Amino acid sequence: METLIDLVSEGARRFDDRPALLIRPSFRTRVWRYRDLAAVVPRAARVLADAGLKPGDRAIIWAVNRPEWVIAFLATAHA
Repeated sequence: METLIDLVSEGARRFDDRPALLIRPSFRTRVWRYRDLAAVVPRAARVLADAGLKPGDRAIIWAVNRPEWVIAFLATAHA
């Protein structure tokens, strides 16, 4: 493993359906499993790239402390 993207891929391979991120905003718990991250991060990265984010660009993630922040961070690194 050399990059964060390798970490996402390796996490999905090794830990598959184990919880990676979770939040309990009210009565329900929302869980993102390692395989979910491996699926959603490249899709979110594609959205960022389609919006014009290129390698070497700087990006800011302005969001509350939630699992979506982690997804946005990993997607930005992936893009």
